[in-house]
Amino acid sequence: MAGKTRQNPIARRTLLGATVFSSLLTLLSSGCILFPNGDPTDVSKLLPETTGASYTVMLKGSKPETKELRQNMLVEHALIESGALKKFGKMDIVVKRVIQGKQGRHRLDVDFDSATRKVKEEQNYAIHPNDIVIISPDNSTQLDKVIDSLSGVLGRNN
Repeated sequence: MAGKTRQNPIARRTLLGATVFSSLLTLLSSGCILFPNGDPTDVSKLLPETTGASYTVMLKGSKPETKELRQNMLVEHALIESGALKKFGKMDIVVKRVIQGKQGRHRLDVDFDSATRKVKEEQNYAIHPNDIVIISPDNSTQLDKVIDSLSGVLGRNN
């Protein structure tokens, strides 16, 4: 067993448990119910056909909607038009954007301040043609935030 280092078994189990728990939460909150055939890579059947002047909103619990893009439109405008501000108190927001010359989409995470009911100014991105705005409720608690911060600290010690 030359070249292998031994890890503390408790630390390894803790890290494994945190990884499994995180993966399970991601799976449950990712909207996998949206994919009827279980293949999340086949988004083409899920999204309506778009024109160059539209974007798509995927609101958890609703069908994806293609909306016309207005000039100078921001993420906050998409939240208002989609009804997400009325539907969710706290929310997770992600913008998926096509980058020319790259496969796949670039992920832009957007922080939403539930106290002010606004998107953080530095993350209130302009909506581009063919963007996908994914909005889901944030059901995390203060305990979840503490565990997330601790898992980051534990991960650095390995």
